Amino acid sequence: MAKYTREQRQRAVELYVKYECCAADVIRELGYPSKEVLASWIDELAPGERRIRRGPVPGELKRDAVLKVASGELSSREAAEAVGVDSSVVRNWKRQLLGDAKGLMVAKREPERGDSSQQDDPDALRGEIATLRADLERLRAEQRAMEIRLAIMKGAAELVGKEPGADPDNLMYFVKSVFRV
Repeated sequence: MAKYTREQRQRAVELYVKYECCAADVIRELGYPSKEVLASWIDELAPGERRIRRGPVPGELKRDAVLKVASGELSSREAAEAVGVDSSVVRNWKRQLLGDAKGLMVAKREPERGDSSQQDDPDALRGEIATLRADLERLRAEQRAMEIRLAIMKGAAELVGKEPGADPDNLMYFVKSVFRV
């Protein structure tokens, strides 16, 4: 520790706070110190500023954060702060849990006056979540069915566009390739 002056240590800690607690950025800019040494400097010169990495986040916390972000109740940054991770992590969880449905937002519900007991009841909320998941699966199944119908229609249009001597047995080849039978 005596290798660096107090000013150098203070500069490193200031950059750490400036770069939103990213030790790698500080080390890249200054060329010193190691992550461990920087951590000790932060604890010494700016207690409480160091972001402490936690182990894996439990699945229930992930789902709760994603549900709050998807419903519009919280922003990804606010949900991330509540869980103790970066906002990009919450957005990745959302993509993983909700699939590739871009811009999927659950309608934000206004609580009815006098019916706050339903929001406080965990069983009612779990039931609502189960209903929403069932709806999501139903919509995904409908999407798959519509994609199949579209592929069949494209194939039929291709056959209709062929010359009068075209072989109708080609339709069966097309259907087998679409359904991978």
